[in-house]
Amino acid sequence: MLQQIKNLIDNLLVDWGVALNIIIYLRVLILLVVMVLIAYIAFWITKKIIITYIYKLFRRTPMKWDDIFADHKTFDSVAHIVPAMIVKVVAPVLFSDFSKFLPFVLKITNSYLVIVGLMLVLSFLKVIEFGLSKSDSFKEKPINSYFQVIRIILYLATGILILSVILTKSPLYF
Repeated sequence: MLQQIKNLIDNLLVDWGVALNIIIYLRVLILLVVMVLIAYIAFWITKKIIITYIYKLFRRTPMKWDDIFADHKTFDSVAHIVPAMIVKVVAPVLFSDFSKFLPFVLKITNSYLVIVGLMLVLSFLKVIEFGLSKSDSFKEKPINSYFQVIRIILYLATGILILSVILTKSPLYF
């Protein structure tokens, strides 16, 4: 499908009289702009429509614990996964003529997914921390300190994962 789109763009550019040595660059630029637009639209749809609907659904249920997810906007970071996956799928075809750029794009995309995963885990931790701080059995305990230590460990682990993605080394290497 994407190969047919590439051929269509090439044919259009040739018909418009674009020099043959420039066509490949213009095609990549056009497809890159289209990919960014599609990724942004997918992000917007996911965030503004799907996740907003999920939050409204949570608030309508008789259970109160799911309202905490909506109040803390726990699933907002999920919207970032959709455009990253679009880039991850489209990039190999988009950069097929520029194979030296593909590993860089994929490393950046994978690093972004690691960061989004961290954001999602931190959102869940915030909800758990909030729930435990409201509990009578944890009122006198330094819950915030414990969760701060967990967050620091997660930041360090995320940094190691990002380094391992960028440098293509095992996380155990670090």
